[in-house]
Amino acid sequence: MEVNFNNPKNPAITKVTVKRVVDNNEKKKVTAHVKEFSGKITLWEGDVAYTAIGQWTDTDVQNRLLEIYNNN
Repeated sequence: MEVNFNNPKNPAITKVTVKRVVDNNEKKKVTAHVKEFSGKITLWEGDVAYTAIGQWTDTDVQNRLLEIYNNN
């Protein structure tokens, strides 16, 4: 899945390619592993955020990545 960005504050990053999304119920954490970075991006973490997102979709992942990117 590709997520395209258009943020004038950070024009260096225009897209990320999500290789996989890991949902760790035990740790109450959802992370995205992307091609452009060696690490992972935490999408949702903790009881409140993890419970609120529930059964996330690809659209939820895309929207969360856009939210994270646009706030940085």
